[in-house]
Amino acid sequence: MSADDQLQGVDERRSPAGSDTRGRHQPPGRSDDHTTPDTAADWEHHEEWLASAEVAVDTVGDLVPASTPPPARRRRRTEWWLLVPLALALIAIIQLVLTQRGHRDAVVVLDTNSEAAAARPTAAATASPAPLPTPSIRYSANRLAQVAGGALGTAPLGVIPGIPALDAPAAVLVDMDRREVLYVKNHHMSRPMASTVKIVTAIVALEHAPLSTIIEVDAAAAAMEPNVMGLKVGERLTLEALLYGLMLDSGNDAAEAIARGVLGDRARFIRLMNDLVTKLGLQSTHFANPSGLDDPAQHSSAYDLAVLTTYALQNPVFREIVGTRRKVIPAGNDHGWFGPTNLNRLIGSYPGAFGVKPGWTGDAGYTLVAAAERGGRSLLAVVLGSRNHFTDAERLLNYGFATPAG
Repeated sequence: MSADDQLQGVDERRSPAGSDTRGRHQPPGRSDDHTTPDTAADWEHHEEWLASAEVAVDTVGDLVPASTPPPARRRRRTEWWLLVPLALALIAIIQLVLTQRGHRDAVVVLDTNSEAAAARPTAAATASPAPLPTPSIRYSANRLAQVAGGALGTAPLGVIPGIPALDAPAAVLVDMDRREVLYVKNHHMSRPMASTVKIVTAIVALEHAPLSTIIEVDAAAAAMEPNVMGLKVGERLTLEALLYGLMLDSGNDAAEAIARGVLGDRARFIRLMNDLVTKLGLQSTHFANPSGLDDPAQHSSAYDLAVLTTYALQNPVFREIVGTRRKVIPAGNDHGWFGPTNLNRLIGSYPGAFGVKPGWTGDAGYTLVAAAERGGRSLLAVVLGSRNHFTDAERLLNYGFATPAG
């Protein structure tokens, strides 16, 4: 018996009396026009048929869910699938809440740290800045004040016995060993200083690059005038060779080549020159170029130049270069021949002279820093704006050596 036949039997059994039974299956042994049994045998046979029909219903009930689930089960399954997007949405909301909470926590931590940081350095922030280190080079005027008859400036320097008369409007003489000032004349007056700037150019280069550093001459350096070493564009020389051309020939081309080549940054090199001024605690000096050409922003004083030169002379290479009368630089594969000659005529003519640098420009006039040593004493004279700078320097040095050491 097929499943459809069994279902038809079930429908027939469940139909109310008098209902239409056409097309429905009847119990075996009965004709289609009878709906109820007439005999006991027929009733027995009819009960057996009902039992088999119940089994068929159970069997069909087991088979149906595989293809068409009952309505109640279908609703439960539909509700379960609806929970999936709801669950995903809930997870997203939880993550968002946690993220926002973490952000608030992070903000609180930052605020706490900021408050703690603000609380900790309050004393440091309100405290006065730490003082600059005491300059390593400082000259005392105490002895000069005693020679002048009391407080410095009480008596005009011109009336002190043996004091030299100078053409220079600003000058100073110091004893480098004892750090004493022996003579002053407008020694803190800021003035143009011409090529004495090259003293600082040289020492900054020595402190920031090896002598073997190769520097290529660019067009800007080669075009510098008026005093020149004689460099050409594209030549490649060592820093050592350029330093001789700088300090002996007073080459402006060498000064520019060094400032551009040592660090690859001219502006940074000039900043280092001014950093040295700050380091030494000087008040009257500022550099704007490495050669000493006139510039309204470039100036110094006799006293400041004395301190800067004393600092530079502590470097033995610097001292050897400025004390050299002439240097031969043979031609090489990358450059021509050079023979720098020292323009400081005191070298070789004044006993004990060992440097350091003369200069001249239209604004500065003649300038000179001159050093000499005798009898275990090392003196340094600085004259600015003189028309007779070598003569003025000789007079100062003679006066200093003639004055007994304090």
